[in-house]
Amino acid sequence: MRCTFWAAFAALALGCGSSETATEVRDSRVWQLERMEAVAPPSDAVVATVNGRSIFASCVRIQAEAHNLSREDALQECIDFELLAEAAHEAGTQADPDVQSAAKQELVRTFIEERYSVRGPEDIPADLVKKLWDQVNVPRYNHPELRAIAFCRIPLTAEQGPESQEYKVGLAFIESVYEKLRDTRNLEKDDLFEPCWKPHYEDAGVHALKLNTFKLHPKSGYMPVFRESVFGAQEAGVVLPPVYSQYGIDLMLITELIPEKTSTFEEVEPELRTALFEIPVYESSRDAVFDKWYTPFAKARAISTHPERIPAAAPVLADISVGDAPAMVPAPSRAPN
Repeated sequence: MRCTFWAAFAALALGCGSSETATEVRDSRVWQLERMEAVAPPSDAVVATVNGRSIFASCVRIQAEAHNLSREDALQECIDFELLAEAAHEAGTQADPDVQSAAKQELVRTFIEERYSVRGPEDIPADLVKKLWDQVNVPRYNHPELRAIAFCRIPLTAEQGPESQEYKVGLAFIESVYEKLRDTRNLEKDDLFEPCWKPHYEDAGVHALKLNTFKLHPKSGYMPVFRESVFGAQEAGVVLPPVYSQYGIDLMLITELIPEKTSTFEEVEPELRTALFEIPVYESSRDAVFDKWYTPFAKARAISTHPERIPAAAPVLADISVGDAPAMVPAPSRAPN
């Protein structure tokens, strides 16, 4: 449920301009949970209570079907919204004229909109931004020049030196491939691998050949025998002259080149904040911020659950297991339908 909160809240924050528009949106919605709660039939089992307020099996069914949730998550979603609705009432959010006639979902939405402090990248806590900087500073914002290669290698043993037939045949083949590619720019890995693969090297009498890649590394990350060649090229996408080493004869292609980079925290802080607010990979960090705000509303609450009362007709994707305090956080974009 949390996974959709930040994207939804970002859209909400950007769309909070006209109160007239907001009222139109509120008036156009059909709040099934509020209507269901008001007219719940006697046969609708009470599957949980939150401070004495009933949550019905119908709620679980509606949420499970609408959001493709397990019964466990659907029940938790109903509980979470009840908790935030109570917090909104206690905070006086219902005094807003636009909220007085709205249903529970709009009350929760308004409460989050008014009380939750993180509305955009600029509101991300400073300690979280600094933590991300410490994690990505060197690999992303401060690093020496980096280069990656693809290579075609004729493997040779210590006995197969420059005087051996294996060396001479292998070198002749590698040089032939080099001559074909040396004047071409913007080469890619497959441009090197294709002429090095079977049956080309077998037809040339080469006993064995290996194709591989070496990811981005600084100059110090390459063996001394390769450094001058790899870092002597002025651009990516070019093939390098053959190099003989303890491993054999290599024909290398520069596949990627990233210039040296030096940045300060102040220069990249806006980018870090935007990443923390928007990019999916940082979802757990965003959850932690919202959890810290939400946790007080889930404490000291009288919650009891009766999952055995949920009808078998409700989707069953997982076992029901709800503790004394809810672990899920409702998202405005997934309010009960």
